[in-house]
Amino acid sequence: MKKNFSIICLFMLFLILTLTACGANKSPDTLNKETFTETERNDFEGVYSYDANGTSNQVSPSEIVSSTYERKVIQTVSFEIMAKDPEISYSEIVKYCLNSNGYEFSYVASGYQDSYHVKAVIKLPPNEVSRFTAFLKENYLVTSSQLESVDITDSYYDTETRLTTKRQVLLQYYDLLKKAKGMEEILSVQNIIDGITEEIEALEGRLKVMKSQTDMSTIELVIHQIYEPVVTKKEIKWNTLSFEDMGYLIKKGFFSISNTIVSLLQWLIVIIIGYSPLWIIGGLVLFTLLKLTKPKDLK
Repeated sequence: MKKNFSIICLFMLFLILTLTACGANKSPDTLNKETFTETERNDFEGVYSYDANGTSNQVSPSEIVSSTYERKVIQTVSFEIMAKDPEISYSEIVKYCLNSNGYEFSYVASGYQDSYHVKAVIKLPPNEVSRFTAFLKENYLVTSSQLESVDITDSYYDTETRLTTKRQVLLQYYDLLKKAKGMEEILSVQNIIDGITEEIEALEGRLKVMKSQTDMSTIELVIHQIYEPVVTKKEIKWNTLSFEDMGYLIKKGFFSISNTIVSLLQWLIVIIIGYSPLWIIGGLVLFTLLKLTKPKDLK
C-alpha cells in the first residue's frame, strides 16, 4: 500500500515538473495569445514585437500608426501652359480629367487678343496625377510645374478617434438622462448632451473637409496664349496690270476728264447768258469812258 502511494506521488511530481517546463518554454508571443484578451493583446503587441529568437523589441507609436493606418496627404499640383488657343486647350484638358474620374472645380478666363489666358482648378484622384502630368507634357508646352503635399495623417486619425470617443460618451449621457430624477438633474444632463453634440458636429465637419481634401488632388492650371508677332515679308513681287484693267482705267480717266471739261463749259455758258445784262451795261460804260478819255489829235 505504501509502495503504491509512493509511486503515485512520484508520478504526480513528474507530471507537475513536466507541465512547468512546458510553460517555461513557451515563447512570449504564445503566452500573450493564450493569456490576454483581444484588447489587451492588441495593446501589448502594439508596444512590443519579437524576433525569431524570442527577443522583445519596443516599437515606437509612430511606427505603429504608419504600419496600421493609411496615410492622409493633401496634394496640390500647379501647372502653367502656353497654347495658341487657351479655350480649345482647356476643353481638351477638362475632357481628359472627366474621363479620369475628375471634375472641374472653378474656371476664369480674362484678357484680350494676345494677352488672353485661362485660370482653372480641377479635382483629380491622387493616383491619376502622374498620368495627367505626362499627358500635359506630351501634348502642350508646360512652362512650369509645382507639387505641394501636406501630411495630415496624425490630425486625421486623432480627429477620428476623438469623434468615436465623443459618440460613446454621448450614449452614456443618454443613459444617465433616462435615469435622471428631478427637473434640475435632467436639465444638467441635457446641457452636457447639447455641448457634446456640438463638439461631435464640429469634429464630423472637420473630418469631412479633411477627407475631401485627401480623396481628391487639386490641380491649379493657368493657360497663357502664345504671342505670335506679325512677320514682314522681305520678298518683293512685281505686279502688272492686265490689258483689260488698262483699258478700263483709260476709259474711266477719259470720261472723267471729258465730264469735267464739259461741266466747265456748261457753267461758263450759264454765267455768260445768265449775267448778260450786266455784261451789256458794263460794256457800254467801258466804251463811254474810253471815248471820253481818248486824247484829241494835235494839229
